[in-house]
Amino acid sequence: MLLDGSLDAVLSAHPPWSFTGGDPRVSRLLADPAKAEEEYAARTGIVPIMHVVVVRRDVVDQYPWLPANLMTGFAEARTRSIARLAVGPSGPGSRVPLLWPDEALARTRAAFGGEPWPYGVDANRTTLDAFTRWACEQGVTSRPVAVDELFPATVRSSYRI
Repeated sequence: MLLDGSLDAVLSAHPPWSFTGGDPRVSRLLADPAKAEEEYAARTGIVPIMHVVVVRRDVVDQYPWLPANLMTGFAEARTRSIARLAVGPSGPGSRVPLLWPDEALARTRAAFGGEPWPYGVDANRTTLDAFTRWACEQGVTSRPVAVDELFPATVRSSYRI
C-alpha cells in the first residue's frame, strides 16, 4: 500500500519489506529515529511502553495476590535480562550478538531516566496519563479513564517481598 500510494506512512515494529529491500520509493520519516525518541523522552517524560499485561477483573477478584506476584516475576525477569546485556564490571559479559551492548545499555539508561524499561504504575505514570488521555481523544474509550482505575492497588506502588 505504501508502494501504490494508498498509505502515506506506516508505524511498525519491523520495517516493511519494500524498505529493507531498498525500494527507493520507501524511506524513513525521521533520519535518526533513536535520537528523536531520546529527545521526545527528555522533553515529555514519556517512555515508550513495550508491553502491557492484562488480567480480567474477575480473575483479580478471585485471586487478589495474582497481580503482585506477576509484577514480582516480571520484574525479576527484567533484572535478569538486563544483567545478560551488561558487560564488564556490571555483568559477566553480554550474551547477545551485538557490538557495543554496554554502550547501548548505558545510552538507554541515560535517555530514559536510569532504569531501562521501568515497571509499575508510579514509574510509568507520565506515560500512562498520556496514554489514557490520548485513548479518550481518539475515541478508543468513551470517557476519560484515570490511570488508577486500570490497576489494582497491589501494583500501584513499589513493594518488596
